[in-house]
Amino acid sequence: MKHKSPKLNESLLDIMVSVNRLLRQKMVISSTITHLTLIQLEALLLIDRSEKIQMMEIAEYFHITKPTATILLNKLVSLGYVERLGVKADRRVVGLALTKLGNTILKDAKEIRSQKINKILSVLSVEDKEHMLRIMRTVLANIQK
Repeated sequence: MKHKSPKLNESLLDIMVSVNRLLRQKMVISSTITHLTLIQLEALLLIDRSEKIQMMEIAEYFHITKPTATILLNKLVSLGYVERLGVKADRRVVGLALTKLGNTILKDAKEIRSQKINKILSVLSVEDKEHMLRIMRTVLANIQK
């Protein structure tokens, strides 16, 4: 059953915005593990999930310009977390991959993130989490249309 109540929809939006803001604050990875920004950590996650990813794909994913994506990746390369992989058939194409150090940092960050989200969601039962996941997937699919 779909609710058409504008007040209910506004309340839901307010809650989703508040949850998003607070999650971003609470999910910051401690500087004792890494000094990376949230977008830098998200870039490491994106590179890790992708078999072959190029600079333009990073720019599109984060909705930033290609020069801004290049600055982001240059920083990760200079820190030793990411390496550029040239494609011999086309020198204009540059792939990206995590280095051993990048994998280690990402593994540590994922563990910390997992601990934090487990603590945040510990107030919910497994059934509540499954219900929430189903709802969020439905909302996400609708937004992506």
